[in-house]
Amino acid sequence: MKRLKDFKITERTPYPALTVLFIQFGDDEGTQCIVLHRAKYVIHPYREELQKLAYK
Repeated sequence: MKRLKDFKITERTPYPALTVLFIQFGDDEGTQCIVLHRAKYVIHPYREELQKLAYK
C-alpha cells in the first residue's frame, strides 16, 4: 500500500493565505454546523489535488 510520502508532486498549485479568526465554540448544533461549513470551504480548493492523490 502506498503512503502519502511515496508520492512525488512536482506541480503544486499555489493557494492564497488564509485569515485565522479565533472563536470560542460550544458543544451544540450551531457550532457543528459552522465547523463543518468552514472545513468544506477550506478543503474545496484542494479537492482536485486530493482526488488525484487518492486515485493514483
